[in-house]
Amino acid sequence: MRSYFLIDGMMVYDAMRANKLVHDPEVNWCSSIINDKAYRLSGPMLIDAELAKAAGEAVSTTVGKLIIAFPNRLHLSTIQSHADLPTLTSHLRRFAAFYDEDAQLLGLRFADCRRLVDLPNILTPEQWGDMTSVMDKWTVYNRQGQEVILTLPEDRADLQSDEPFRLSRAQIEVLQQVAEPDRLLNRLGYTPQVMASNMTAYWQLAKHCVSLWRKSGNTDSDVLFFFARQVFSSQGKALQERDWQKFLAQATSQDVVNLQNLNLNTTTP
Repeated sequence: MRSYFLIDGMMVYDAMRANKLVHDPEVNWCSSIINDKAYRLSGPMLIDAELAKAAGEAVSTTVGKLIIAFPNRLHLSTIQSHADLPTLTSHLRRFAAFYDEDAQLLGLRFADCRRLVDLPNILTPEQWGDMTSVMDKWTVYNRQGQEVILTLPEDRADLQSDEPFRLSRAQIEVLQQVAEPDRLLNRLGYTPQVMASNMTAYWQLAKHCVSLWRKSGNTDSDVLFFFARQVFSSQGKALQERDWQKFLAQATSQDVVNLQNLNLNTTTP
C-alpha cells in the first residue's frame, strides 16, 4: 500500500513556483497530472510520500511546506493505493480534463477539496467508481481543516473503464452552482487568507445569499454581488430588513446599490 498527497497546484502556485525541487519533471517522488508542461505547476500534483521521504531532508522539507501552504489544507487530499506513482498519475489524468457535450474542453478541479467533496453526489455511481477504482482510501480536508474520509463504492475495482470521461450538461451546471458561494466570496475580496478561522461562517453566509438570489429567479450576477456586499457589510443584519427574495425578483444591480445608499444616508447623523 502506498500513500500519496494530491495537491491543487493552482491554489498554492506561489509556493510551487518557489520550490525548485518540484520544477524538475524527471524527479521520481512527484508527478504532474496535467501533461502540458506549461501548466505543470498549476495543475494537480501527486506526491508519493514514501519516495519523498527517501529523497532526503530537503525534499521532505519542501513537501512539508506545500502541505500547509493553503488555509485549512483545502488544497490537499491524501490517497492510499496499491498503484505506483506513474499508474495513479495516468489514471487521474483521464479525469483532469474532458470534452463536454458541445465538444468544449473543460477542466475538473478534483484536487480542490471544496469541489472534491461534492463529487460523490454529482458523479454517477459508475463515474465515481471508475475515478476511485484504483484507490483504497481517499481523505479530504473540510473548511474547518478537519479530515473527512470519502465514501468509495465497494465494487469500484469492477467499474474501471478505458472510455473517455465526460460530464453531462446537468452535472456541469450542478458543479457551477455548488461553486457559486466560493466565486462570490472571491469577487467580494474574501480570500481564504482573509477569512482564516471563520472560513465556514463566511461560506455559509455567501451560500445563503446565493440561495435567496436563485430562489428569486434573478439571473444577474451583479445583482447577487451588490446584494451580498450589503449583507456582508452589515455582518448579516441586512437579511432581516426586508423580504429579499421578493425584492430581488425584479431588482437591477442599480436598485440594490440605491437601496444600500438610502440605508447609509438614513443612518448617517
